[in-house]
Amino acid sequence: MSSACWTCRLRRKKCDRVRPVCTSCARLRIGCDYSRIKPEWMDGSKKQAEEAKSIQAQIRQGAATVDDKSFAVQVFPLRETPLSSSQSTNQAAFHAAISLSAYYFTRLLARDASNTLRTPCEQHVWDTWASHMDLSMQLIRRDLSDTNAGSRQTDVFHGARVLDSIVHLLIFEASMAKTGDWSLHLTAALSQLEDIFRVHGLKDGKYHLHSVLLSMQLPSIFDGIDLEYHVWSADQTSFQFSTAVLIYADIVASICLRQTPRLRHYHEAVIMKSSTRANQDNRLIYMEDYIGCYGWAFVLIGDIAALDAWKLATASEDGSDRDQLAVLGNDLKIRLYHGIENIAPATPSCEVLGKMNQADQHALITKLWLHAGLIYLSTIMHGWQLTDPAIRHNVHAALNLLKVITSNLEIRCPMWPLCVVGCMVQDDEKEELSRIMSGLPPLQSFGANKEAVSLVEAAWHRRGQLEENENPWNLADHFRFQGSITMVVVAVAGGSGNVGRTIVETLVENGEYEVIVLGRKVWAANNSVVVDYGDVAGIAEVLNQHGVHTVICTIAVLDDTSSSSQINLIRAAEQSSSVKRFIASGWGSLPDEKSPFYVFQEVSTDELRKTKLEWTRFVNGFFLDYYGAPHVKTHLPTITFAVDIASRKAALPGTGDEPVALTYSFDVARYVSAFLNLPKWEEVTYCYGEKTTWNEFVEVAEEVTGSPFEITYDPIQKLMKGEITELPAHAKELASSPFPEAIARMLLPVLGMWAAEGYFNVPVEKSLNQKFLNIKPITVREMLLQGQGPK
Repeated sequence: MSSACWTCRLRRKKCDRVRPVCTSCARLRIGCDYSRIKPEWMDGSKKQAEEAKSIQAQIRQGAATVDDKSFAVQVFPLRETPLSSSQSTNQAAFHAAISLSAYYFTRLLARDASNTLRTPCEQHVWDTWASHMDLSMQLIRRDLSDTNAGSRQTDVFHGARVLDSIVHLLIFEASMAKTGDWSLHLTAALSQLEDIFRVHGLKDGKYHLHSVLLSMQLPSIFDGIDLEYHVWSADQTSFQFSTAVLIYADIVASICLRQTPRLRHYHEAVIMKSSTRANQDNRLIYMEDYIGCYGWAFVLIGDIAALDAWKLATASEDGSDRDQLAVLGNDLKIRLYHGIENIAPATPSCEVLGKMNQADQHALITKLWLHAGLIYLSTIMHGWQLTDPAIRHNVHAALNLLKVITSNLEIRCPMWPLCVVGCMVQDDEKEELSRIMSGLPPLQSFGANKEAVSLVEAAWHRRGQLEENENPWNLADHFRFQGSITMVVVAVAGGSGNVGRTIVETLVENGEYEVIVLGRKVWAANNSVVVDYGDVAGIAEVLNQHGVHTVICTIAVLDDTSSSSQINLIRAAEQSSSVKRFIASGWGSLPDEKSPFYVFQEVSTDELRKTKLEWTRFVNGFFLDYYGAPHVKTHLPTITFAVDIASRKAALPGTGDEPVALTYSFDVARYVSAFLNLPKWEEVTYCYGEKTTWNEFVEVAEEVTGSPFEITYDPIQKLMKGEITELPAHAKELASSPFPEAIARMLLPVLGMWAAEGYFNVPVEKSLNQKFLNIKPITVREMLLQGQGPK
């Protein structure tokens, strides 16, 4: 049996010998010492007594570090192996850190970074990081489930530790640069950060960082002592670190993806835009403490990303947007040059960098980021123009700055500026940049550094093509072309059909995902893949070949054949090594046991619960498209249900006062697109366009058309017999329905029963509408107005 930890021995408490942290120490959030050699303070005398007092103070404070070595780790990270105190209690972060450490250790073991054959020792360490990575993911998913449940939503400490865990995984993905999961981890971390601010970080209706930090405040051993600085707890420090990393990652990712930074509206509330240390009561994050570059410079880089996203979204063939682009771009250019001019000191020589203080180093790195930003801005404004005087000036200035970087900055070498500058050097500058990049070993074999070098070399290789391209390229185009931006692959089964085609078009337009369409026959789209839904192994092979991460099933499951297709698709997704998530067919009402299709839904649910897949099913009420056709874009077949706008007649199910959710199909697709990035899925996902009743619907229809409607009501008893009041449009629609006649005739009374019994209702508090406030779905009135056609 292993020995008890030294901490429990000192406290004379029973130790359960759980490693790496015993239960007693974990519960008290104090350091757990399992060292083989007796600690120096365990001398049975003065040092031991002092250590006991220190631990008692730590317990009262709720801190996580006790021994002098742990304190040295936090204060002198370059002198000790970094081991965050949060990892002693945060098991997900612990496994992520072990995974990252094992990865770096494996890379350092390799004498030749290009050698893919591993020694037994390397393979053992490689297997170690893989197992810890899997454990970390499992624990994070469990923690996210806890966060979504009950009181844990308001537990700031739990939320911050979940955030810390995801950030560790994000750092791991950036370090490895081998998979596309970094995008999912970044999105998950951003969502978690937003949740924390929404619950704990609002002041006067605005985001407020200090409010979050105050919610983490615990009694401290420093209370009552007049210090010139504030001593943050481990949780507060960890949260600030995670926030800084996410601001940086969000900006760089947004530049590469040509999107507005998601946290841009947080910048004012979180980033300190001055290098002057402010009063602690208005504490903001000094980005230079974490990344080496001043926060105000990062804000400018984020504004460049926003400008590029605006250009991409508003691009017009007639060039009418060019004048506004020039105005916005020139304003940014002035601010960037103004920032460079106001930074002191002047660029030092290589010989004296080692004597520079930290503030001067921050100034040096900030200048490098700003010059890289100006280069990037030029490619947005004018395309890939190597001979542009502004680009040449900034490349030359940046190269001079890069030469100053010495060994004490190599670990934190700003790789994005290096990559931007490297892509734009001329032939006579390549040798100089190559010397700079060769000074990076052994870290040049690591993910981000290696990726940057590869991008630079690819830009040199493709130089002629980039300059001769008719359509102006910028650096984001180059990154995407080289595959450094790995998008999540989404497969839409039935993507050439009604709901499926709507989702495919929306995902493609969004640009965040690589979309393929699965179907029984070739579709006109270039991303179409033919599959045999009777061949599970064949489907699994297709999913693996395309690296599919998420499968969306939009097959209309109405009979045994279509149900078998979905079941086989689920089994293939489970067999696939790449698929992690699955959205089952539904796209309508809540489950109804009396529905003739209920058995098919239950079979698929049972099958999904057998898998390790994360899965869900969408409930969005009744589609609103039917009341805007033919003037509103839709891929849904025509169905006249409850209200016949053209004939000014209505046959309302039940009393007409039952709540119903009505949703435009393209709004459903927009919610799906946003939903794919959420870190945690539930078995049922809700969204809606407008909550109303059929009586209220008719009132709006009468106002829009200016005509009264003839209204009849179909009670539930009548609907249960399969009977309805036929509307004038029904005869033509039944004759041309894409469904078999028996199903088509049965469908209308079934829809009526669902409406009358509330199955088209959607719980507002659980809906995606509450999470994605930026999505403004079309309302009933708007749909009916558009349905009237041009005036």
